[in-house]
Amino acid sequence: MLVLSLLLSVFLGPPNLVNKDNVIFPYNRGFAIMTEDSIFYTEDGDEFTSRPHQFGLDLYRMRPVNSISPNDSIQYFVSAGIGVVYKFANDTLTRIDNSYRWQSRYGAATTAFDHKIYSSGGYGEHSYHNNIIVFDEEFREWSLAPIVNNTSHRSTHKLIYYDTLTNELYSGLGDYTTFINQGIEKRESDYEIYKFDLKDNSFESWGSVEAFVKQHETTTEEDFGLYNNSYFFDLPMIHSTKGIWTFDLKNKVIYEYTQPDFLRLSQYGEILAYNKKTNNFLMASNHVTDFPRYNVVNQTDLFGPYYREIFYGDPFMPSWAYVVFGAVVLLLIPLFRKSTQVSLIELIKTNERRIQQRLSTEDFFILKTIVDAFPNTVEYPELQNSYEKDLSYESRIKKLRASIKEIDNVVQETIRRRRSSIFEIDKGLEDKRVKVIRIKDDSFKQVDFFGRVKRRQSKEATSFAK
Repeated sequence: MLVLSLLLSVFLGPPNLVNKDNVIFPYNRGFAIMTEDSIFYTEDGDEFTSRPHQFGLDLYRMRPVNSISPNDSIQYFVSAGIGVVYKFANDTLTRIDNSYRWQSRYGAATTAFDHKIYSSGGYGEHSYHNNIIVFDEEFREWSLAPIVNNTSHRSTHKLIYYDTLTNELYSGLGDYTTFINQGIEKRESDYEIYKFDLKDNSFESWGSVEAFVKQHETTTEEDFGLYNNSYFFDLPMIHSTKGIWTFDLKNKVIYEYTQPDFLRLSQYGEILAYNKKTNNFLMASNHVTDFPRYNVVNQTDLFGPYYREIFYGDPFMPSWAYVVFGAVVLLLIPLFRKSTQVSLIELIKTNERRIQQRLSTEDFFILKTIVDAFPNTVEYPELQNSYEKDLSYESRIKKLRASIKEIDNVVQETIRRRRSSIFEIDKGLEDKRVKVIRIKDDSFKQVDFFGRVKRRQSKEATSFAK
């Protein structure tokens, strides 16, 4: 296996990648850097192991594709202009397409699910694209999604998100180039978000983030820093030295993290990859120079504990209408403010997506099992099955205690309710030697318009109960 062979290799400092094509992706509990002749591996950004490979490819100008499945051991790569597709699995890199190296879709946004790759936009051969193309591994071919009445803007470097439950793809917030003043290029932003329903091949505009982007633009557009899905993160993400933002494109919500690690963002300007198993980012500065510096940081430490939600609206509403609407709302607030009781279990369900972003896959599965069982209890032995089968009983108990503590802290921070614990832990009714656990049957007073629990009740909030 790759990890074993890497661990048997000599420990090195950061690899020198000057004049070398390379591709970086998460692997096992760390990160791999593949060059034309070697694979480097690190878990902390300081110590690297390496080994030579003999894949026999003459060009490594590839881009990793974000895979939506968190436990997927397969990694896809596409050539920079799209066309050629590689698959990395079982320590082997294999070309799986019947295509060639296109020159027409540089900067296209890509994501993968269930052995298919979805790509939106891109630039090449003097043209920008607005359509959706799909690669099917079974047929080894790219095809054009037959979207009806697609009037989305042609641009590149888009954000992209694929909803696996509804087979809908969301894409937007890209850029394109215009020519002014005798051929001088000027970069323009495409602020629109679009929804493509791949079941019936329909299309519709899905809002605009123009107000948000213009609020954060400073002296240069590069200061804002666009990163297409930031490679492997669950939600499309943008970061710069000014902050971090993730985009729930389906529900038209932007999460702005108000206290990120600004020092680390300043010292390591590049986010190269994200590992879903460990919730760690690989960051770098001077990545392709003689003196690269790498840093591995956990998502919670990088994002910080606090965020605010920014709701963006439809593109056709003029700016003055927002002012008028806001004034009317302020006048009517005293008439409609009511208090209501919201249960702890409903708060957890409503905040499912944010909680999942901060928990490991194992910990989120444990929480989901407990939530699904509510109001009944779950026995500890059932939860211990979430861990590796080769662990001893004592190790599983120890890990479960740590998981419950971590889940408790994350949930309370996310829902912003501090109690002794969100859990009730007791002895089993039938077997007193077995511990059982459940969510507390607590409720909280909350004030909102018309007595509603939350301004936005997302569809994802019901998925715990499914």
